[in-house]
Amino acid sequence: MLDLVYGFLFQHWSSFAGDDQYEDTSFTDFQYIVRYMLPKAWSVGAGPSITYDHEAESGDRLTVPIGLGVTKTVRVGKLPVKLRAEAHYSVIRPDSYGEVWNFRLQFTPVIKSPFIK
Repeated sequence: MLDLVYGFLFQHWSSFAGDDQYEDTSFTDFQYIVRYMLPKAWSVGAGPSITYDHEAESGDRLTVPIGLGVTKTVRVGKLPVKLRAEAHYSVIRPDSYGEVWNFRLQFTPVIKSPFIK
């Protein structure tokens, strides 16, 4: 059995009213998540965000990062905590201001779901 966890998160922000002194906003973010679970509470995978700025100039709209990271679940007292480190390289990025590399460090407490009995 392959211990693979995957998912996605889609978000879009758009301005529709307000003060004319501010620029219009139309921004889309798509985060894909892929994790391969390993023994002893380790996993490898990635969760970069692909972004598209609809209001930017044509060469400055899209950012597509790829990368890889590791996660280890440990206990801090009785509380499980996920420790994650990832690095992403933007293979497609805006011409004038795009990020080339992104390094992410995460500390995530794992809390029991209130919806599961």
